[in-house]
Amino acid sequence: MRQLLPVAADPVDPAVVYADLPVAQGRPSVRLNMIASLDGAATVDGLSGGLGGPADHRVFAALRELADVVLVAAGTVRAEGYGPSKVPLAIVTRSCALDLGSPLFSEGARATVLTVAAARRRTGWPRPARSLTSSPVRRPE
Repeated sequence: MRQLLPVAADPVDPAVVYADLPVAQGRPSVRLNMIASLDGAATVDGLSGGLGGPADHRVFAALRELADVVLVAAGTVRAEGYGPSKVPLAIVTRSCALDLGSPLFSEGARATVLTVAAARRRTGWPRPARSLTSSPVRRPE
């Protein structure tokens, strides 16, 4: 893997490069990593792991290792067969169509599920330990 900016370097270790990025003290930060094929697809045969090469996989692993939490869509959790993770997961779903008996939820792992109240009621999920609410957006006068 090569670094082009701010100073060219070849080869570089993604874990070292990303760990050295400045973070504003006391402020949250977000790192985003996505990959797509030339035609815009985000999967190969329904899975994201087939995209990219060894360098891409090293970047992905380095970013996960540095994260406080990994945000993942429920469709990815289902397709990839997610299990327990060293880094806490936050799963976004509008349907709550998740298998609560899967290793992701049953092997002592702790995942946060972000959804809408209507989906929880429709599926009969237990009442959450904590919930967030939102208010309608008000336009400034």
